[in-house]
Amino acid sequence: MSRDDDLALVREYTKNENLVRHMLAVEAAVRAYARKLGEDE
Repeated sequence: MSRDDDLALVREYTKNENLVRHMLAVEAAVRAYARKLGEDE
């Protein structure tokens, strides 16, 4: 499953746009921490 497929599912089941934005911000933070700690993103 690609990230685009994942995002489509999130948007299908989550109608609150602010919640979607929050999810994307959390995703970005987790990716940054993984990168910083040398882990798989």
